[in-house]
Amino acid sequence: MKQFFSKKYPVSVTLFLCAACSLFCDEGLARKPTGTFTLEIIGLRNDTGLMQIAIFNSRESFLKDGKDFRHMSVPIKNAKAVALIENLPFGNYGIAVFHDENSNGKMDTNFLGIPKEGFGFSNTQRPLGPPKFETAKIVFDGTINKALIAITYY
Repeated sequence: MKQFFSKKYPVSVTLFLCAACSLFCDEGLARKPTGTFTLEIIGLRNDTGLMQIAIFNSRESFLKDGKDFRHMSVPIKNAKAVALIENLPFGNYGIAVFHDENSNGKMDTNFLGIPKEGFGFSNTQRPLGPPKFETAKIVFDGTINKALIAITYY
């Protein structure tokens, strides 16, 4: 027994354990690749207020209050808004936007619940109701790094 624990074996055993751990553990420890995604929102009726953007990364969280993966507000200029979404992990996303004309941070609606402010979703045009995640889904894998959303007003 004493011979097994000589000075050279602890180093060898340590190196072996480190190599084995790197083979089996790296996948869980490795970071997902990320990139920058550009979102351009067009068709705004004025430059007043801010564009509110919510990015969702799952069907379960899509369009649920407080469940967005990222949220940002960007200024409007010349009836459009451009957002650079940096360090976005590659994956599937659904994006919802609205023109927060009075900068109160919420979508204003009339007494019937119809939006008073413009809104839009990724991959949809003039929606009659909220889309499903599969309809709005954008696959961000580094090959396509830009999306265009047109705003709808009622």
